[in-house]
Amino acid sequence: MSMDVKTPPGRTSIHLDLGLIDRLHIVQRLCLLLVFLISVVTLAAWMYPSVGRLLPDVWMTMKPNTALAALCGAFSLVLSQPKRRHNMLMASRILACIVGLVAFSTLLEYMLKAHFRLDYLLVSGSWPRPGRMSPQTASFFALLCPVLLLIRAGKGTRARVADGLVLVISLLVLIVSAGHLFGANRLSGINPEVRVSPQSLVCLVLLAYVSLLRRAEHGIFAILLGLGIGSKIARIACPFALFVPFLLQIGEDALVHKGWLSPSYSTALSSSAAAILGFALILMLAWRIDSLEQAVRDLSLRDELTMLYNRRGFYALAEQSLHHAHRHKIPFSVLFIDLDGLKKINDSFGHEAGSNLIAEFAVLLRRSFRKSDVIGRVGGDEFVVAGESSEAAILLATERLKLAVSALNADSSRLYQISFSYGHITSDIECEESLDDLLGRADKSMYKAKQHKKQLHGAAHHRLISG
Repeated sequence: MSMDVKTPPGRTSIHLDLGLIDRLHIVQRLCLLLVFLISVVTLAAWMYPSVGRLLPDVWMTMKPNTALAALCGAFSLVLSQPKRRHNMLMASRILACIVGLVAFSTLLEYMLKAHFRLDYLLVSGSWPRPGRMSPQTASFFALLCPVLLLIRAGKGTRARVADGLVLVISLLVLIVSAGHLFGANRLSGINPEVRVSPQSLVCLVLLAYVSLLRRAEHGIFAILLGLGIGSKIARIACPFALFVPFLLQIGEDALVHKGWLSPSYSTALSSSAAAILGFALILMLAWRIDSLEQAVRDLSLRDELTMLYNRRGFYALAEQSLHHAHRHKIPFSVLFIDLDGLKKINDSFGHEAGSNLIAEFAVLLRRSFRKSDVIGRVGGDEFVVAGESSEAAILLATERLKLAVSALNADSSRLYQISFSYGHITSDIECEESLDDLLGRADKSMYKAKQHKKQLHGAAHHRLISG
């Protein structure tokens, strides 16, 4: 299933993969549930000392105002999901404003070097002062507030602003994560005492991820959820682009820290690894693009009902095969087949029965002829088989088809029987006939066989009445 995303004039609309979106909705719910659990446990630990004493000391490094902002952000995303009622959407916006209030008040405290004591509102009197959230965390929630307010914007300036802010908060999360990975306190906080705690970082990552997924159903990130070739390529390339640089740097730091390599040699090694990984990614993407292009090409050359070649596909491949046969002086045969009584079956049992008959016959054709033979459906009830084979070989394959049809018709539970007429022609290796010439001769041969069959049926019917 898919749905279209409206895009600005001059851009192609993106067909979203609804199956992928449904799976990602489950991922979003799990992410928000984890944010909810972390926030609730943190708030409970600050509000009730008996709970806080049961938790490891590191758990208290997440500030209560951070937990409150994360909790409100998670609930806001839940309430702003598609198809929610208007009152839920309004509640979502109120929660977004609370997130903004907590974040901007903290940033003002840093700017004015003041303390508004908002963090004391959720803390038990027996606990010491919890301190402010880090400026990086406050900046994240300050940016998240307008994202939450504009999360469902579908087009126009509001949508572009929302997408831009999602990019900014994603960048901020990557910077803070890098600070934790590489021990850069200035990136992950002001100092070891005022920095983004591990629990806070998990919440920031999850909220940024869910926000990006939600915007992907509307704005520029829709390319990540599409059905097209570009979307599939983007889903392969993005993880490499985001995570490989971090992994290489982590590996380089580990090698230097353990003393296995000098810094200069480690840098050279990581640069070489980045180059070869980039080269491998290009090769993988090239292979993927080729396979997707082949799939698209096959769809344009194949009949949807039978998955045999349509007229265009049959001509394209059969002419190539005929050219090869002419060049190498190989016999080339064409078999023209027409299903008998398809109209009668449609009238008696409905068009669905007729479609089933055509599909069944296509399966028998594929089983009876070689993979190298070109099999096509060139009309409603007309099929053609062409390939490099002698007259004896094409007749032998036709006998296999007859036996397969007889075996299928032997089923007493069938509502209708499969019957077909055919004509065949084998080219003279000394005479380079065109494909149209061969098809015309095979069609005439089939028509004669069909007329002969009708005459035989007519004579048998007349004898039955006379008798």
